[in-house]
Amino acid sequence: MHKYNYSLNNERLKRYIINNKANEENVIDVYLWNIKLSKELYPIISLLEITLRNHINNAINQKIAKNWLLDKNIAKAILKDKELITYLESYKELNKRKQATEGKLIAELSLGFWVNLFNKKYKVDLWHKKICLNPRFHISILKHQIE
Repeated sequence: MHKYNYSLNNERLKRYIINNKANEENVIDVYLWNIKLSKELYPIISLLEITLRNHINNAINQKIAKNWLLDKNIAKAILKDKELITYLESYKELNKRKQATEGKLIAELSLGFWVNLFNKKYKVDLWHKKICLNPRFHISILKHQIE
């Protein structure tokens, strides 16, 4: 693997040898195959992420408070800890640029923010209110749009 040291570090390539039973001769092929696979999966994962964010937001809009992301007082009543801090920072930044819209906030807040809304600390306040996400994320439609 020493001939690839300049471009790729050995630690990165060793993972492919250990985890995929690649050898020093075909490790670059395995590495490139992983890049191609990632390229193919990226649009699907990206659309799934966007859809998940929107479904969570829509569920909270319907069951808890409409336009909750645009009303800091409502958001403060719903969010806790790190999620509240993240929300307030994003809201402040977008508001400063006069771009604080629901869509911009949904996009600005990381996937981690949205996933953290499923933590235990939100179980009573959010999920016991019978918030329900549509289990059909319309993947077939999204897949068709990608192709």
